[in-house]
Amino acid sequence: MRTVQFNEALVIFSGFAYLTNVIDKNGGDIPPRLKFIYNRVTKIVLMYKDLHDDMINEINAITREYPETEIDLMLCSVSFFSEYYEQMRGKKRTFNPMDYKHIREIQYEIEEELASLGQMNKVFDTIDYCHSTVKKILEIA
Repeated sequence: MRTVQFNEALVIFSGFAYLTNVIDKNGGDIPPRLKFIYNRVTKIVLMYKDLHDDMINEINAITREYPETEIDLMLCSVSFFSEYYEQMRGKKRTFNPMDYKHIREIQYEIEEELASLGQMNKVFDTIDYCHSTVKKILEIA
């Protein structure tokens, strides 16, 4: 049976998976604003290296339900962590990938960039996807 801590780790691992997708699409470079969060989350992922196979299988099952709408990977990678904080509000969190305020600042920057490109629907779809996916992961205990 899965534990709450495993589910929390799975959220962090899922956000990390989206970060690595951003890095892959960026030719292997970490966008500067994501560097700190990437380094912090890498440490958390390495704590669970003995469970990587289980987590990868879980993530693959979850992400198969990819949204029909288009999402932004960079916004998704950051929003997974902000959703984790939001949905764990009032509960004891196992992880603190970085300061919540800092995560939200990065999220707002990306949202503003997308809005300036006329892609607010992508922002809304990404936030909705992250909210429902993180909620689903945290509820499977």
